[in-house]
Amino acid sequence: MDCARYLEEMLSAHADGELRGRAERDADRHLVECGACQARLAEERELKRLIRMKHSMMRAPGDLRMRLRAALGELIEAEEAAEHPQAQRLARWRSPAAALPRIPLWCGAAAAAAIMVILVAMHLPRGASIPATPQTPVFTEAVARFDVASRKFQPNALAEGPVSGNADYAWVMERDDGGAAIDEAEDLARAYRDAGVPEAVYDFGAAGYGLDGGRIEQSDDGRPVSYTLYGGERGDILSICRHLAGFSAPVGARYWSGSHTFYEYQGHSICVTFHPAQHFVSIMVSREPVKELLADVVSADAAT
Repeated sequence: MDCARYLEEMLSAHADGELRGRAERDADRHLVECGACQARLAEERELKRLIRMKHSMMRAPGDLRMRLRAALGELIEAEEAAEHPQAQRLARWRSPAAALPRIPLWCGAAAAAAIMVILVAMHLPRGASIPATPQTPVFTEAVARFDVASRKFQPNALAEGPVSGNADYAWVMERDDGGAAIDEAEDLARAYRDAGVPEAVYDFGAAGYGLDGGRIEQSDDGRPVSYTLYGGERGDILSICRHLAGFSAPVGARYWSGSHTFYEYQGHSICVTFHPAQHFVSIMVSREPVKELLADVVSADAAT
């Protein structure tokens, strides 16, 4: 399946959860290999969620929607164009938005975030504020995990050999060569892939965070869950990646950037990212202000 067929025939139904059987399997297989379509699916789901939440609002002008999608697509296209020729076809298919002037990657990310903030303001009645995020059990559990990991975190994803008990533990080893951070991230991403978890390992170096390590556990239903901890002078970022079929991002989002949605919740900042293949969701938790987490994630997307 190519991008044009997925976007024209399956995207809308996939976003609504209406695909079944072979069609759903074909769509999921395509998304595993195509980051551009993953981003489009995440965007489509978020747009539909906003429409349902604000059903009486006016639809954004077509030109604004095209510019928004073009800005969001900058992050994906820069990485996918060289490896996936279909990404180039997608850029042409998206005409006339694709005809807009190309801008640097970081500018595209910043523009996307800025436009989404503008859209949120447009959707709210005059004088109204963004609704508070309601109690969300998935978020509450993620915050509790973050608070524990900030005090004590034992990586086990990069197993060097067995220790006593039934688990294999290992620490992220310090290395002297200049490529240590890259090597550790690649090794951890490979370990996640082998365990059946999306390779959601970010480079937060530009934001002042280093990779502390990764941990793999099993949830109650037997599926793998990954925990990746990043540490820096400003504190920690914990990224949790787990299978959450049927989970929908709650109301109260402060910002959007690409496939990421940002919240303020119980004194923490949260970034939610959907991985359509196999219904995994990544939830990043930090104590830094949500605008700073947004900037850190955008810079990590550009570097990863």
